[in-house]
Amino acid sequence: MTRFVRRIVPMTLAGLLVSCSPDNNDKSLTVFAAASLTDALNTIADSFRVETGSSVRINVAASSVLARQMESGARADVFVTADPSWGEYLIDEGVLVSGRELTITSHLVLVRQARFNSSVSVREALESSHRLAIGDP
Repeated sequence: MTRFVRRIVPMTLAGLLVSCSPDNNDKSLTVFAAASLTDALNTIADSFRVETGSSVRINVAASSVLARQMESGARADVFVTADPSWGEYLIDEGVLVSGRELTITSHLVLVRQARFNSSVSVREALESSHRLAIGDP
């Protein structure tokens, strides 16, 4: 995780917490997030707790499942989706407020053996290969 993400996300979560108007004096933040972000969000939540003293409840599932839960009335302060179309859907349905979106992207990295042509694109490498290995950090 880059230093940028480690700094910007806790600040963003803190800003969202301040801007939320909870029904009680609960100082916790509820985050609905795509399951693929579990490890990163747990790390970010730990930093957020240390910096703000506020707890973070993280609900992870498929973006579609989370969107349906929110559409049915589940309360979330932050929605982190792996598929932006679900965020757009919730904005169109009036569940989320437009204008508070933050987009974070990542990059796919192709690691290859030195003997292969360095000008090959990821698509070309995947189409010409008989094997694909995926690393899980």
